[in-house]
Amino acid sequence: MKRDNKSPGSLKYGLTLATLLCWILPIIVVTTTAAVLFDSYYRKNIEHSTQMNSENAMRQVELRMLSVIEDSKAVSYDGVVREAYRNGGRLVYYYVTEYLNQKFTRSSQYRCVFISSVNENESIHSFACAPGMPKLDLLRNYTTNVLPATKDLLKDKDTGIYFMTVDNELYLVRNLLDKDFVPYAILVMNLEKSEVFQSLYNIPDIFISNLSIDGVHIPLSSDEGETGSEGTEFGTVVDGHVIKFYVQRPRFSVWNSVPMLRWAIFLIGLLVLPLLMLVILLFYKNINHPMKVLINANARVQSGERGYQIKEDAPNFEFKQLYHHFNSMSTELKNQFDQIYLEQQALQQAKIKALQSQINPHFLNNTLEIINLEARVAENESVCSMIEALSTMLDAAIGRDDRSRIQLSEELRYVDAYLYITKKRLGDRLTIKRDIDPDMLSFLIPRLMLQPIIENAIEHDLSRTGGELSLRVYRTEDNMGAAFCFEIEHDGIITDKGWAKIQKSLEPDVSLDPESFKGNSVGIRNVNQRLRLMYGDNYSFEILQPVRGRILAKIVLRGENGQAENKMHKIEQL
Repeated sequence: MKRDNKSPGSLKYGLTLATLLCWILPIIVVTTTAAVLFDSYYRKNIEHSTQMNSENAMRQVELRMLSVIEDSKAVSYDGVVREAYRNGGRLVYYYVTEYLNQKFTRSSQYRCVFISSVNENESIHSFACAPGMPKLDLLRNYTTNVLPATKDLLKDKDTGIYFMTVDNELYLVRNLLDKDFVPYAILVMNLEKSEVFQSLYNIPDIFISNLSIDGVHIPLSSDEGETGSEGTEFGTVVDGHVIKFYVQRPRFSVWNSVPMLRWAIFLIGLLVLPLLMLVILLFYKNINHPMKVLINANARVQSGERGYQIKEDAPNFEFKQLYHHFNSMSTELKNQFDQIYLEQQALQQAKIKALQSQINPHFLNNTLEIINLEARVAENESVCSMIEALSTMLDAAIGRDDRSRIQLSEELRYVDAYLYITKKRLGDRLTIKRDIDPDMLSFLIPRLMLQPIIENAIEHDLSRTGGELSLRVYRTEDNMGAAFCFEIEHDGIITDKGWAKIQKSLEPDVSLDPESFKGNSVGIRNVNQRLRLMYGDNYSFEILQPVRGRILAKIVLRGENGQAENKMHKIEQL
């Protein structure tokens, strides 16, 4: 058997060749192709950018030129110049010059504006120039060069607008006609080219040439252009006036401008693919996927799933913080929505009516018993008085007029009616003292704010032991402003258990559950809840024991008397 004497190839060279053919060469091809495409794309992008910049510049030129044309028309429409020339006299120059100063000197689009009379026997040249302009030189040049050329141009012309150039300066000229359409003056506006055509000067990397308006060539500093440049003509019409210019841009090649770019692309090509894969992986894991999680969580919250929590572990510290903040925000959002919902429910007028309807009716039973007893004995004035008092209390409890707030004087009528009935029951065992500021009788307070507290004091203390009950109403001032105070003080002793019930009644509970009103402090809880709904933080309600054997209930209302009423009006609208 013949042995093959051909030696095997080197593994090193084989791997190198495989790398060249299977890795490096494809990358070179891909990178080179990408570079060529990039160059082509860059060219197209430059062309598109030039097109867009030129069109934008043209639109700005249109706006500025339209402003100039409208200003020239305004000289005729305003009537100031026509009226000055019609009146004649030596003040023509003064009035017209003053008008031009007010009209044109504030605009940077004009170097100088002239108005000259067409009457050869009365040469009047009114003018106004931009600040810093050599007025005498401009006037001398105007009368020597510009005005003769203007007269030649406007000869036998109507009130149309025309453009011309003199000594490389651009002028807008027109006749000013009186009401009989007879020229009485000439308007000449020396335009500031760098301002009117400012947008053309600011287009990057291009040159503007052959700028003209109505065929009148307007020389610019960039009219020379560049040899070997590419260009496009642009045109527009402004109020019947044709504006044209030619845009030139240098030929550009990214390869010629950046020689090292080819080597840079080659080196980047060697690294771009593995790095790209690594970047894609890291990007997806650390940014893209966590962002999708956040977007999905946000969508669920927007769909109404408030309080939704992201339970997935974050891939990095930054998104861990974002997840945490999102969860906190979602929880807070849910709490706020729940709170707003509860507050809106609580602010319904029906709640206040419900609270008013829950006043302890025990006194009605006692009253009926006394009326029944008196009626059996004999007819007398006492029975009538008690019936009237009962009627007053029924009106207060039912609230037929649907008012949540009444004047203090009306509330005191309810208190008097209740105390009259109670006095009949307790007799001399009950002593009443009053100290009412007469200036506060018209002060608005919640309906049945005082009577339930007085009833609570009598039913739980004075009805058993008797004693004194004092009612004080006054106005005072402190570091928080005006304070309107209502104090009900009576003889009595509160046990520790009683204090606990009272403090619970003063908690900011807004529940309307009837079960929550069971107990011995319904009147206190009722009043406290209605005050909280009507006044928010602008009130205080506390029950104290200033000395042993005396119990003081004190309500303080703050702010202007109309604030709570406005709030209740809003509640009723809800």
